[in-house]
This record gives sequence, structure tokens and C-alpha cells, in this order.
Amino acid sequence: MPNSKYKIRRIEKISNSERNAFIRIAQSAFGPEMKEQEIAEHIDEAEVHYIAEYCSDIVGFGFCNITGNMLYLSGDAVHKDFQGNGLYISLNIARIVHGLLSGCENISCRTQNPRVEYSIRRALGILEIDFQMSRELLKKFYGRKLSIYEYVCPDDELNQIFGRLNADAGDGFFLTFNLL
Repeated sequence: MPNSKYKIRRIEKISNSERNAFIRIAQSAFGPEMKEQEIAEHIDEAEVHYIAEYCSDIVGFGFCNITGNMLYLSGDAVHKDFQGNGLYISLNIARIVHGLLSGCENISCRTQNPRVEYSIRRALGILEIDFQMSRELLKKFYGRKLSIYEYVCPDDELNQIFGRLNADAGDGFFLTFNLL
């Protein structure tokens, strides 16, 4: 964790104020393209909820589901004012450890954002877990670009790969990490 004022923790039951915080954070991270109803669906569909806090305020979240031996990272965001502090990687580490303790051998997610793949790779590296990864193109899956922002990560190759997506048409990737 980058700073002792930050904390990652799991919550069992989501309060109305936490739900409102998740919506506010997602809209900050994605912009107005991410609609409240879409965010609510991610919240409601998730079985496991982790939050990132700064001085007791929720500034990020990461959700996941487990089906068989698959950990599905189902929704996540860090408020734009707190991005770049390692919180997203920390949320991924928490969810991956949860999956490992539950017997998961695979991790998957859908995304248009190279930071997602980059951060999962970083989390697995920090945990010293080897993996094989596949990336499946999902043509027009989302129906539109999910964010007003142009996301880039520190890996130029990933930026090039994601840059070839037709995000405006809703293209994305389904990522699968097979843990070795």
C-alpha cells in the first residue's frame, strides 16, 4: 500500500451511502458516459465487494464473482483524484488473493482499457504468480465507448494493442489469465 492513509477492505453488505459512493467514483473515473443504471448493475451482480479508502473516505472499489475455478473481475474504479497511487493494483491484489483462497485457477474480465490488463499483470507479478494470458476481441460488445477519457498505461505494446480497438463502436477485450 503506497501510504498508510490508504486502506483496502472487503465489505459484506453494501449500505446506501456506499452504493452512492460507488456511483460517484465510477462517474468520476469514466465520465458521464457511464450511466448510473450500468454502475448499479455491476454493484448488484457482484458477489464480493472490496473498497479502497483514504482517511476513511471511499475512493475506489473492486468487485468480483467466482464461478467454479474462475475469478471474474466484474467492476472497478478509482476516483480520478486518487488514480496513480497504486490503489487499483492493490484492489486487484485483494481480489486475486480472495480468488486463490477460494481455489480459483483462472482470472477473467472484460475491458476497453489497457490499464486493466497492465494492472492485473502487475498484481500477479507482485504476488509472484506465473500465468498464461489470452485476449479475445469482443466486437461491438459494449455498443459504445465506455469512457470520455483516452486511457494509456506504462506499457507501449499494450497501448498499441488496445489502440486498435474500435472503442467508439463498443469493441473490447475478454481477458483470461490462466494461473500456472
